[in-house]
Amino acid sequence: MHAAHRVAAALLGAVAALALIGQFRMPLTSDVAFHLDAARRMLDGAVPYRDVAAPETPFVFWASVPAAGAGGGGPFAGTVFRCMVVGLVLAVLALVWQVTRAAPVLRAGYVLMALALPVWYFGTPEHLAFVLLVPYVALAVARLEGEEGSTGVAVGAGALAAAGVALEPALAVVPLAVLALEAWLARSARVVSAPEHVALGAALAVAVAVAVVAVPELLETGPGLWSAWRALPRPSIGTLLTGDIHVWVVWFALGAALVFGRTVAPRRRIAVLAAVTAAGLAAALLQRSGDGPDLFPAAAFAVVLLLALAVAAPIGRSRLVALRRVTAALL
Repeated sequence: MHAAHRVAAALLGAVAALALIGQFRMPLTSDVAFHLDAARRMLDGAVPYRDVAAPETPFVFWASVPAAGAGGGGPFAGTVFRCMVVGLVLAVLALVWQVTRAAPVLRAGYVLMALALPVWYFGTPEHLAFVLLVPYVALAVARLEGEEGSTGVAVGAGALAAAGVALEPALAVVPLAVLALEAWLARSARVVSAPEHVALGAALAVAVAVAVVAVPELLETGPGLWSAWRALPRPSIGTLLTGDIHVWVVWFALGAALVFGRTVAPRRRIAVLAAVTAAGLAAALLQRSGDGPDLFPAAAFAVVLLLALAVAAPIGRSRLVALRRVTAALL
């Protein structure tokens, strides 16, 4: 690692550490607090979708059970849960590190959006899903840039992506976007046989089977619960596309990728990040939700995309290079 890279990594680590100190001093977001309370009630015998009504998958509640149990149902459960999330982020970083040797900007973007910048969304299912999807996206970038990871790393990335989708099913469009882009660039559907895609499909099948068998109420009362949730007033598509700062970040990043994507190298990295950013926005639109948490994955991938554009090597036209630098300054 070059000296400049070591300095950048140290600064990034310091920023993340300072942000985490503030994170542990903040109150829990209402979603996380509700999930911890639901997990505590489940430990006392409550059954999801019968005694605990929420339009979430069972995995969201199960993810909070260890913290609820260790915290004894009191405020300490929140601290335990935050420590669990930090542990997950760092464990996933170890996997991300292995597939981003040629793309350190992806490491920086991951640390920023997984540790330093989630703030109010820290520990929400959307934040956790973003964390779990990043290795899959980073592996796609590595493969399209000629890097080959081990089969074990690929299987791990696919399994983690499946866990992310199990938490937030609407985000299934993210791996679908990655797979579609890979197939289009390869001009072949045979890419579906790559270990990460096979592991993703197999792990998702297992997750669905576990959820249905362990919580039969999911099929009995779950559909009615989701229908009631969808019947609530929703913002219009126009409002969803323009009315929130998270969406502005997404449009800014996608616009920058459209304008500057052909003037930088490597282009395929930008293409993957633009695809998953757009897919994250599509996931929020599918839910017809304008809430910040639902838009967080799209905004997080958008920030990583902007970082990648900011540090990419310029190709050709100096005027566009200058405009890209202005865009980077606006970041």
